[in-house]
Amino acid sequence: MRFRRPSLRRFFLLLLAFAAAPALAQNLLVNPGFDRDLGGWTPRTDFGFGAPSGGEATVAWDAQDAAGNAASGSVALHAKPGSGSTTAAAGQCVAIPGQQVLVTFGARFLTRSERLSVVTATLRFFAAPGCSGAALSDVRAPSLPSSVTTGSNSGGAWVSAGSEALSPPGSASVLLELSATGLWTWFYGIGWADVVADDAFLTLTPTTTTTWILPSAAWVHGAAGSYWTTQFTLCNPGPNDAAVTLKWLGHDADGRGGYESTYVVPAGQTLVPDEETWEINHPEDWGAILVTSSSPALFMQSETSTFLSGGTVGQAVPALGPADFATSTPKTLAPIREDSSFRTNLVLANATETPLTAHVVLYAADGTPLGSRDVDLPPLGMTQLTRVVTVLGVSTLSLGRIAVSTPTPGGLLASYASVIDNTTNDPRTILPR
Repeated sequence: MRFRRPSLRRFFLLLLAFAAAPALAQNLLVNPGFDRDLGGWTPRTDFGFGAPSGGEATVAWDAQDAAGNAASGSVALHAKPGSGSTTAAAGQCVAIPGQQVLVTFGARFLTRSERLSVVTATLRFFAAPGCSGAALSDVRAPSLPSSVTTGSNSGGAWVSAGSEALSPPGSASVLLELSATGLWTWFYGIGWADVVADDAFLTLTPTTTTTWILPSAAWVHGAAGSYWTTQFTLCNPGPNDAAVTLKWLGHDADGRGGYESTYVVPAGQTLVPDEETWEINHPEDWGAILVTSSSPALFMQSETSTFLSGGTVGQAVPALGPADFATSTPKTLAPIREDSSFRTNLVLANATETPLTAHVVLYAADGTPLGSRDVDLPPLGMTQLTRVVTVLGVSTLSLGRIAVSTPTPGGLLASYASVIDNTTNDPRTILPR
């Protein structure tokens, strides 16, 4: 039998492939176990919105190790405010390659004593190298349990705190911080945190993402004393956990600089993000939301509703994906109605980061064109055409349809219509087909 020896070139290519493949999946932190000191880590203390008078905040190396290794240690974080809040943290900056990555991060914490505290691991993403300038977004792992009325500890147990997140487009660096914050309130008085952290980790894994756009969400007062609020449901029927970013785009503006919230939806599970947080962050506001996920199996459903006459009315709108977007090929919305009993609002959202023009045409039931309009949308911009039939020059319409398209090369346009009962203000969702 004759054996064929592989070429040296192929051998070296294989060697390089094996060497490069796991590089981004390895822990990229320097001195993640705090072996002999805090080398590689930058201490930070912050007295927040309270005066530093009487406050305490220290960051120091500690000999206690999560694995009981006498040759290693941890970082001790102590925070106790005089008023307001005080934070003690240790951070480390890691460069992000020129591609989108999934960041997995966290550490182990041992609580010696705490009350009214927030102890966690946090990521901050930056467009500039070296974690400089303003942060693009921040992601916080779930905080360790905290006592409100009496002091507590972890009973000698090391508790893990970690999560994962997608890097925002344009990220050049990411800062991991292990932090402990003590809080002060008028009602409960002074809190504090005395914890040690060990076994920190941060890995970067190249990933492909799937993007959808929710054309509209709202936290706003409406007609007849209504107050409309939106609740999201994130469902992941797939086999892998999904890191999800929801980017607030607002309305009638460039949405690229919108605030981002991140979530992790475990495989096979369904998550409802806290509605109150979104309502607090966006009081009296409405607009579109960009949904980005590390899993294509994820889908998002929204329900916008209000209490009226002892019950609720509202509508369900899903996040729309590539198959739902209008391009130069129109999408159709039907039935459209606007008369004494009903009115119709049309929502348009630009799913790209470049400006586009939306072309809207209204047709009668027999196919006769009744009116049209071009609407310019900024990058990731959204707008609503209220009483769209009237906007398009028609006083009344009992039955018709709307076609939406974009002449902009590469344009992707999301849309839906709400046909609203003029008596009850109950909307009905019309999706593009």
